[in-house]
Parts: sequence; structure tokens; C-alpha cells
Amino acid sequence: MKKGLTLTVVLLIIAAAVAVYGFVEKGNVDKKLDAANVELKAAQDALAPVQADLDAAKAELETVKAELEAAKAAPAEAPADKYGLGMVTSIGSVAEATAEKAGAAQVNTTVCSLVLDAEGKIKSVTWDVQQSKIQFSAEGKPVDLPEELLTKLEKGEAYGMAKASEIGKEWFEQIAAFAEYATGKTVDEVLNIPVYERDANHKQVPDVEELKASVTVTVGDYLASLKKAADNAK
Repeated sequence: MKKGLTLTVVLLIIAAAVAVYGFVEKGNVDKKLDAANVELKAAQDALAPVQADLDAAKAELETVKAELEAAKAAPAEAPADKYGLGMVTSIGSVAEATAEKAGAAQVNTTVCSLVLDAEGKIKSVTWDVQQSKIQFSAEGKPVDLPEELLTKLEKGEAYGMAKASEIGKEWFEQIAAFAEYATGKTVDEVLNIPVYERDANHKQVPDVEELKASVTVTVGDYLASLKKAADNAK
């Protein structure tokens, strides 16, 4: 009887020890799990900015890809026209002053405004001339200075060439015909048109059948300003 009681007590002690050990081990496991969860959360928090950067980079790449695809599909832009301006100045005439008559000096400035297309052909060309004439006395003092200086285009019919022209055309009509002739040609083609000397004041008149009924003015300064405009075109 005493032996049986002793065995029972021993078994109860062992069971209690096992229970205590199991409880302690369970507590350790829970602590380890909690610690692992904390570490996992910290790792996830640390990776969050990296993931955000990756997502942003991916979105940017998709945007660039879309832009490249759009550019590839879009029609190619036509090459832009080139614009140039050229000017040449020459002495128009000089007359000495006398006691009876004022002297005069005239300077001609020829301006060319040019538009070239992508193939280098003349798309548009306009010429104009400013004739600056100053009169002076025998003492060299200015006489009757003009209040306004108009260009040949601005003067229009008032320039008065038609009455002296063998073809009866005013200056603005002749220069318009020359510009129309030049349009569609390359600058070199226009610069190399044949010319002839009609007299001392007309040394470069176009010798082109197409222009005989429309242009009888000398075109030397027009060609020189055209070349400068072409050289300046951009």
C-alpha cells in the first residue's frame, strides 16, 4: 500500500514537471514567433521604399515606351523653310554743285528678302530699293532735305518709270515679274541667267526670252543681294 502510494506521488510529480516544461517551452516558442514577426515587419518596412522606386521606374519606362511608339507612328515632319535677308549698297549718282545749281549725291540700297524650301529652291523672293538722294550747295551744305524717304515699292506708280520704259511698265511691275520668274528655281540658276549691257546705266539686263516683255531694268544689284540673302538663309 505504501509502495503504491509512493509510485503515485512520483508519477504526479513527473506529470507536473512535464506540464511545467511544456508551458515554459510554449512561452519560448511564442516569444520566438513574436520576434520573427517583428523582424519580418521591419524587413517589409525597409523594402517598401525600394518597391515604390521600382514601381515608379516601371511606370516611367512604360511612359517612355508609349512616347517612342507614338513618335514612330507619327508622320515625319517636313523640313523647315529657310529665311534670308541680303543688302547691297552702291553709289547711284553724283553731281557737283555750282553757283547756279545744287549738287546731288544718291546712294542706292537694294534689299532682298528670301524664302528657300527644303530642296533649296526659291519659295518666295521680294526686292526693294531705297534711293537716298541728298542735295548740297557749293559750300557743301545740305539743300532741300526730303521730309520722307520712300522705297521704290512704296512709291508705286509715282516712281515714274513707265513713261520712260520701252515696254511701258513701272518698276514695281518689272521687279514683280522678275521675282515670279525666280520662284521655283534654285539661287544658282537665277544668279547664272544670261545678261547683256544695254547702255552705261543698264549693264546687266536679263537676256532671257521669257523676260523680254516684262523686265528691262538692270538686275546686277538684285542678283548680288539675292546671293547675300541665300548665304544668310537659315
